[in-house]
Amino acid sequence: MADPTCSKLPLAANITLLTMSIIGKAYGDTVYSQQDLDDTFQPSFKSCVVDGYVASVMCSYNQVNRKPTCGNPDLLSGVIRGQWKLNGAGPSVNGGLMRFRPNPNDHHPKDVCARLENQELTCDVARKRIVLLKNGEGSLPLSPTSIKSLDVIEQMLM
Repeated sequence: MADPTCSKLPLAANITLLTMSIIGKAYGDTVYSQQDLDDTFQPSFKSCVVDGYVASVMCSYNQVNRKPTCGNPDLLSGVIRGQWKLNGAGPSVNGGLMRFRPNPNDHHPKDVCARLENQELTCDVARKRIVLLKNGEGSLPLSPTSIKSLDVIEQMLM
């Protein structure tokens, strides 16, 4: 843990909040429950702000729960400044506010998903990303008597 009595170096925590679930999607919108936010995603950022005594945070330009992170008062004022007591700046990443687009797909041709070669590529990528889990010695919390088949499907494969 950092020493709060030391003068702060001008370090910023890059709060690219929740983009870990949408790798490669700079403008994506991801919807999470409040419990997922509180228990899974925010603790690592909280420890940067609270325990690391950063001087500022830098928000990302994706959306979380239909709100851009750079313009989300619940996240910026409520959580980061309010609950975590950050008294520093909050610049956006790489011109994030200017680059934000309400519709993340408005810059793609309309037929990009319909093209046969893109559908084939998507299927090929999906096949290569399949992970098979063996429930040896009951290592997974699954019962072979109650579950005959289980599919885990990621919303955004690329």
